[in-house]
Amino acid sequence: MKNWLKITLFVAAFFASAPFVLGWLLGWLYPRTDVTVDTVLAAHVTGIYRSRDLRLHYLDGNTKRYYDFNGFGLALSPAEKQARHLDDWNTPSLSHYLQTGDYLTKAAHSPALTVTRGTTVTHWVLAAE
Repeated sequence: MKNWLKITLFVAAFFASAPFVLGWLLGWLYPRTDVTVDTVLAAHVTGIYRSRDLRLHYLDGNTKRYYDFNGFGLALSPAEKQARHLDDWNTPSLSHYLQTGDYLTKAAHSPALTVTRGTTVTHWVLAAE
């Protein structure tokens, strides 16, 4: 009976800790870059990693580094937000908008980012840090 209890506790501890250990290991093997004001970009989105609501992006074929665009929202004036019936809670994020093939440009020390998809150009802004 004691052996079954030990085995059960080991299995429970393993399954409880496995997501944290795996997350740490993947973060170490595939570092994530948070795109900030200082980041400079001129790159194509070549891949997307999705895990539940989290989306991280590969740029220019580099599958060893993820880029995180979760801090960016549409660059809309208050009047445009009101016309679209948007508030700060339901404004679309750049991470959910991006698709493979999009071309991103961002200058250093700028909160603005431009996405070109075919003939469509959208402007995004980094929320206050």
